[in-house]
Amino acid sequence: MMDRQTCHSKITVTGEGRGMCFSDFAQSSPEHPLQFDMVCCALGSVAVTTGQRYWEADVRCCSAWAVGVAYGCLDRKGRDKSAKLGRNRNSWCVELRHGRLSAWHNDRHVSCSASGRGVPGRVGVWVHYEKGKLAFYDAETMKVLQEFSAALTTVFDRVHHQFTEPLYPAFCFLRPSEGQVWPSHMEIRDINTPIAIHKCQ
Repeated sequence: MMDRQTCHSKITVTGEGRGMCFSDFAQSSPEHPLQFDMVCCALGSVAVTTGQRYWEADVRCCSAWAVGVAYGCLDRKGRDKSAKLGRNRNSWCVELRHGRLSAWHNDRHVSCSASGRGVPGRVGVWVHYEKGKLAFYDAETMKVLQEFSAALTTVFDRVHHQFTEPLYPAFCFLRPSEGQVWPSHMEIRDINTPIAIHKCQ
């Protein structure tokens, strides 16, 4: 389920927390201290604190997006790097921007290859909390897009040899390239809770 308190004002949670609508018009409700005010982002309400967890994001109808995980201490105010997925020590993500797929952590990135058939239609996210491992998949082929682990890649900051705080699923609508439209539809599913994301008309 999505955490309504974190959603940017252009995101509306629907379906008892299982859906989100993106609107070009901001809501007029009072701003919450935990709400993203400048970055069009939202966090899940259930944190990963132990064991393993896997979920998927259907991004076939999105032209620019970021899918990842974040500590609860990720900044919510402003548009500095401290509030953007993958641009700080408190978040990790895979993002599609300007037609290019890349993985980000601590403001460093690597390009992702998408199995030679274009960008993935569904992105899988797998966390093994105790081992400090995080992997992103093309969920249609189960090809690894990027794995973050201190033992495998320098992109994963070696200070983070293990996760130190609860991890929350994180989703962000990114500004598309000129001529493209804002993301129109995304759907998130895990074992327990399916979450649908739509653009409001």
